[in-house]
Amino acid sequence: MNGIKFPYRKIGLVDRTNENGGGVGSGVLGQGFPPLISAHPGRKLDNSTLLLSRTVFAIDRPPKNATRGPGGWLALGELPPVPHTDDWAVKPTGVTESLPDELTGGRREIALMTLTVDGVSWGRRSNSSLTSNSTKFQVAVNTGHHMSLLPQAVAESINEAFDFPGIFDEEASVYFVDCDVTPPALGIALDGRTFWHDRWEYLIYRDAGGFCYSSVVPTGEHSG
Repeated sequence: MNGIKFPYRKIGLVDRTNENGGGVGSGVLGQGFPPLISAHPGRKLDNSTLLLSRTVFAIDRPPKNATRGPGGWLALGELPPVPHTDDWAVKPTGVTESLPDELTGGRREIALMTLTVDGVSWGRRSNSSLTSNSTKFQVAVNTGHHMSLLPQAVAESINEAFDFPGIFDEEASVYFVDCDVTPPALGIALDGRTFWHDRWEYLIYRDAGGFCYSSVVPTGEHSG
């Protein structure tokens, strides 16, 4: 990992977790910014220092219904050894505007891997017609989360573009869909480039109880 050695480093491998921030744990890996992680004694967070996280994930998920796959890579301070081009999209990490003051102590510091999305494009695959929204909004990059939180109006339009539109459940705050429905094409614009969901089946999440819902869900109107 870029010449950095971590003797006896423990990395958790889980498929679900319920981290309540009890002042002892730091999630699964503990990579994050001091204002929000709980890698401190007690329950009070010291925001006087800022340790910039340089963790890079490259995830290679197996195909749908496959039980085995190549896994992925975790790199610190360098790019993982995966194929890539030299055509880069660059976005700065910014201060998360929607965090309450009780989490940050009222200080404008970087707390999450937050960047600004330049726009979203989507449309039904059956007619190849796309709709684009160029309204910018913030998102927190979370490679371990199966949901994509988008502004309410955008999330609603995307879920209406499923071959059978999703039905919003206010209590669960998700759009329930047929498990065999075809999701729309979905692309996120960053730095003049649009990144498309190559594996459309990941836009449908199958609950342990057998229900299916869209992985695109609404959040605040102007935040991600």
